[in-house]
Amino acid sequence: MKLTKPLLMLVVLIGMVGCVQAPKKQAFNQAMATHIKTVVIARDQDQDRYEAVMLGHPGMGFGLIGGLVAAADMQSKGTRLTEAIKPAETVLQQRFEKVLVDRLKTLGYSVSTVMLPKDTKDADVLASVRKQGVKSDAVLAVRLNGAYYAAGPASDYFPRLFATAILYDASDKELYADTFSYGYTTPQSKSIHFAAGEQYRFANIDGLVADPQKARDGLIAGLDIFATQIAADLKKQ
Repeated sequence: MKLTKPLLMLVVLIGMVGCVQAPKKQAFNQAMATHIKTVVIARDQDQDRYEAVMLGHPGMGFGLIGGLVAAADMQSKGTRLTEAIKPAETVLQQRFEKVLVDRLKTLGYSVSTVMLPKDTKDADVLASVRKQGVKSDAVLAVRLNGAYYAAGPASDYFPRLFATAILYDASDKELYADTFSYGYTTPQSKSIHFAAGEQYRFANIDGLVADPQKARDGLIAGLDIFATQIAADLKKQ
């Protein structure tokens, strides 16, 4: 069985369940942010694929081969989900950028945006922003991913958004950092979590792909929640 990149990522993801690392967290350092008037938002390109992940897939109980079969099944379901909600119409990262810009402008910040090259690592975000020649008092790096998750074969699929936000000043000092989740979560999660509406639960993959607009809306609904929280965190007294 040939492992495509999405399939390999799913195998790794499932294998890491339970190995939860505490997310980076830094309360907004207002004392060092008094000079910040201009902010550039650095965000990822829009997703071209949306996964449908089942963490407790039955195949995972049968060793490596079973794990590969489970991952292949989830990759197939992710392909169905992607085709149903159409990435070009969903554009989560683009939508998030827009609402976050609006929220920060209401706080009095002057905001510009840059798009990071595909697969930019966290450690390379600031270098990528500089390479694009954007100048500002601070950089707000936001990494966002959307998917649908189910706990097991008898569990509903929930929308799942996961995002990190880190604010750097001009000297690359972190003035703020936090991690957010929406929809599906696990008891071990240490992110700031927001529940999704009950209308965005789907009994199985067939129900999920049968109503693409609702499936898409289930993901989009979390964007304003995240942006509102980030703006509240970055409000200067």
